[in-house]
Amino acid sequence: MKQDRIHKAFERFHAQDYRQAERLLREAVDLDPQAVEPRVHLAHLLRILNRMDETVPLLEPLLLEDPVPFEVCWLLFEGYRARGNLSDACRIAADLADDPQLGGERRREIIECARRVGD
Repeated sequence: MKQDRIHKAFERFHAQDYRQAERLLREAVDLDPQAVEPRVHLAHLLRILNRMDETVPLLEPLLLEDPVPFEVCWLLFEGYRARGNLSDACRIAADLADDPQLGGERRREIIECARRVGD
């Protein structure tokens, strides 16, 4: 059921029916609250909709995962930044510092965030 909703959400996304895609992804999250995949997809959709501030409560429960997936950390970093909570963004960024998936542009974003905080 969860995968069906995710698949339908992708179809709605490609049809540019973002409201319906969001609804389906939220249903997938509700069906399996511990699942990472629907939360990450929903966070990416919220990024496209310029609503990254809404990703924080969506992704914070995933910080209990061991290990926390890189993509979750990065999206949470972006969410904290969008909320203006730069201290928490830098806290998350510290966990990403040694990750090989952290490319140049993302590293620059972390450095800029740290400068703004004075860290």
